[in-house]
Amino acid sequence: MAKHSYSLDAFRVLAIFCVYIAHTGFFNYGIAGDRKLLDGNLLNIGSLAAHFFIVLSAFLAAFFYDRAMQNGYGAYVRKRARRLLPVNIVTLPFYIVVATYIGFYTVSLERTLFDVLSASLLLQELFNFSCKVFNTPAWTISTLFILYLLTPLLMWPLKKVQTPWVLLPLVALLTWADVEYRDWLAVVKPDNWWINYASPVNRILSYMLGLTLGRAARVFTCPPTVRKYATWMELSVFGLFCYGCAVIQFDYASCYAIIMFTTPLVIALCFMESGSISRLVAASGISKASPYVYAFYMVHFLFILLLYAVLKNMLGLWGSLSLTLTAALALAAFAASCAASVLLHHFVEKRFA
Repeated sequence: MAKHSYSLDAFRVLAIFCVYIAHTGFFNYGIAGDRKLLDGNLLNIGSLAAHFFIVLSAFLAAFFYDRAMQNGYGAYVRKRARRLLPVNIVTLPFYIVVATYIGFYTVSLERTLFDVLSASLLLQELFNFSCKVFNTPAWTISTLFILYLLTPLLMWPLKKVQTPWVLLPLVALLTWADVEYRDWLAVVKPDNWWINYASPVNRILSYMLGLTLGRAARVFTCPPTVRKYATWMELSVFGLFCYGCAVIQFDYASCYAIIMFTTPLVIALCFMESGSISRLVAASGISKASPYVYAFYMVHFLFILLLYAVLKNMLGLWGSLSLTLTAALALAAFAASCAASVLLHHFVEKRFA
């Protein structure tokens, strides 16, 4: 039975906005200048939001897996490609212009053609695990798209499980593995912050966590007593989650573990929409921005450039990139990607709803 959650749509929008806030501070230190690790909570917010987004995407992919696969793997891949590739392709030329203009990317015919092809297909993370390919934040979408392609393989063992009492402990185990692996990386490679922030293993664990949680939601029948006390459960879980986000700067290991273990509970409670918090979020109207979330994410770097230009905070890092050119690039890219996103939403996604 189909289930649409407006609260999860709203949290998807909020997660992307948190990534934007984090990147606003991150890029300020300069692509052309010295790259520095953010102080404070900004980087943590972006990392946690990206994790939440991947777990949520996997959760929805697993919950609607049977319907998505009813016409075979080819139809499943085409649907995912239609959702992600057009928005990516229409924004890519804008980033090529910016990357070349500010000297961020060294143009060479052989390498550039390969990177353009792999980035166009959202497969760049198969060949070059790096943020430095034109549209910098697209690495997350590339990782997500590759995991989408692997979903049937990852879902194969989960489909054999029909009882949630096996799946729910597996959710806890995958969360524990994600936390422990990141802690291990921080000890083994303390200076390689990028690997610690965006490890492929952690991304796979996060995606598997979401798939397992989505499969559990499909086979689990929520007891009436749980729904009766959903608001109190939300207050407890959201309280722990927000507490971890607020003080993670002072006790990273403990608060990170709290956030990771409460994330599946937050998604599950929002999906139920039986508590006051999730119903309030669902009624807020934030979810109306959900069809444009990929468009905003794919162009948000241009809006960051525009912000720096408006605030005259470029500090010479962006060469002679003018306010007029920056504004034109940002607005044109956003308009093009929104057009692609709207067309996909109305003519593709609704057909498969």
